[in-house]
Amino acid sequence: MNLQHLRRRIDEIDEELVKLLSERFKIVKEIAKYKVLISQPILDHEREEHVKQHWQLLARNYDVPLEVVHDVISSILKLSKIAQVREKVEKWRDSLNVLILGSGRMARTFEKHLKLLELKVKVSSWRGKEWLNETDKYNIIMLTTRPDSIYSEEFKQLLDKLKQDTILVDVFSSKSNIFHYIENECLVRQINYISTHPLFGPLDYPVGETIIIIPSKSCKASALKLIEELFKDLGFKVKLLQSIDEHEKAMAVVQVIHHIHLLNLMLSLHRASKLFNIDFREFSTYSLKLTSKVLNRIRELINVILEIQLSNKYAGNARAIVRDILSELTQCIENAKNVETALRCVSDTS
Repeated sequence: MNLQHLRRRIDEIDEELVKLLSERFKIVKEIAKYKVLISQPILDHEREEHVKQHWQLLARNYDVPLEVVHDVISSILKLSKIAQVREKVEKWRDSLNVLILGSGRMARTFEKHLKLLELKVKVSSWRGKEWLNETDKYNIIMLTTRPDSIYSEEFKQLLDKLKQDTILVDVFSSKSNIFHYIENECLVRQINYISTHPLFGPLDYPVGETIIIIPSKSCKASALKLIEELFKDLGFKVKLLQSIDEHEKAMAVVQVIHHIHLLNLMLSLHRASKLFNIDFREFSTYSLKLTSKVLNRIRELINVILEIQLSNKYAGNARAIVRDILSELTQCIENAKNVETALRCVSDTS
């Protein structure tokens, strides 16, 4: 047995793996067709968890690193969900025509996802204005522009050109004043307006991610039902809220507090590195390496993050909680005599 023989064996095994994957995806498509037939949701988190645990068991039995198995099955499950969603959206292929206004990363995320599912979609730059003469072609128009663009004359021109059965959807993270402004303009023109908030950033495969839906006063029940059904068929988990205030309170907790802590961590790492004359990246633990990836993403989205901090009307209350707890926590730990007493400093997290 020599090196060439071993490599040929590897090639043979790789071919078998690909063949088995192909067979698996064929079965996945059959499952998707059956789910559509019996009106069963595509996403099945209980089944997905069972598959992951089964793979972990197999990894232990066959002495395969769990990290490798985790990465492989995660990729397979993502592609399997996309294959199933593609079957689910068959009914939308003739009726759906989406115009996405904006050319940023979220616009590209939705464009890629819809095209992957073979649905009709076009992305048009807000500044290009060529979309002003073709709005009547589309039944859904998604706004992924900068939020301040809605105060422009072009936005009013857009609304004036929309048919009454068109559904206008925004995907802004920051809402509050913007929501009410769009709502009032759409009420006057009797346009269906629905505000949404994808709880994810730019992704290749957003299947399984959550999207918030907030209907406005100008939105007919039939339009809301259509958007809710469409997003579910696209593979999203849908969270329906009854008011913009409910959304702002939730985002004050999950965005404002989360982001301010990450900004604090980012600045603290750099300031402490200068103080102690070290490069923290050379000493990063495994967990800090993972966190650093999140911090890199924070830097990429800094404008959006700061916009949320400035526009959410509950942001001040959320940051006050952060200040109070950080002060209490640092003082409590500094006064602790041992780990047992220090544990009392974080007792509220139970």
